[in-house]
Order: sequence, then structure tokens, then C-alpha cells
Amino acid sequence: MNCKEWFKEHKLERGFLLAPLVAPISFLIFICALFLVCHIFDIKFNPASTIVLPFAAIAFGIPASYICAFVFGLPYVLFMRNRGLLNFKTVIIPTIVFSILLALLSRYFITGVTNEIWLGWSLYVFAGTGPWIILSGVCFYLLSVRNSS
Repeated sequence: MNCKEWFKEHKLERGFLLAPLVAPISFLIFICALFLVCHIFDIKFNPASTIVLPFAAIAFGIPASYICAFVFGLPYVLFMRNRGLLNFKTVIIPTIVFSILLALLSRYFITGVTNEIWLGWSLYVFAGTGPWIILSGVCFYLLSVRNSS
């Protein structure tokens, strides 16, 4: 069996192998494009960000995406698939909820503040991570769920 046949037969595995890469790689492309635009229009920015943000997208984003996909996504997807309820809504709604929860809880994970949920911080984190997480969910749906029997 060659690689093409394996990917055709194992749709769920294909989604869990490829979809978690979408968020950090698309974020990396966005950051690089943003730095290019800043350079073209001579907008001042912190030069350390050109090293730190792309490195963080690769070094932290890829492992974090796979950990979240396998710890949270895999049990949920197997549960829904066994009941025949795996469709676009049951993939995207939990993805959106997860990205919102990540944004709300990120202040606690980073600073240890437990007595408040800082809405400004959460909106900032959601704006930076939410679209890429949701894009990962859409890619998982397209790779694994759509047109499956």
C-alpha cells in the first residue's frame, strides 16, 4: 500500500495528522506577511519579534496543536463518530468553544491570576489565535468528515 492509498482509506487519521499543522503554519505565514508589510511601508516594530514570533509558532504552536487535538479532539470525535453524529456543526461548534475558552483561560495560564477574567486580554488572544484554530477545525472537517460514509 502506498502513501496515497493509505491517506484515501484512513480519513480520520488524515485529519488528525494534517489539521493540527494548519493553525501554527497559517499563523507563521500571517506573521511573516505582516513583517513584510511593515518593512515595505517602513512601519517601526520590535526587531526581536521577527525572531520570537515565528519561532514560537513553530516551537510552541505545533506541539500544542497536536496535544490539544489528541487530548481534547480525538475522544470527542470518536464519541461522535460512534454515534453517527459527526458533521460540520459537531466539529465547528466545539472548535469555536475551545478557541474562546483558550482565550479566556490564557491569562490564568500565563500569569496565574485567578480572581478575574480580563476581557481585553482574552479578546487580544482570541484575535491572535481564534481564526487559526477555527481554520484547523474546518480543515479537519474537510479532510476527515466530509463525504465520509
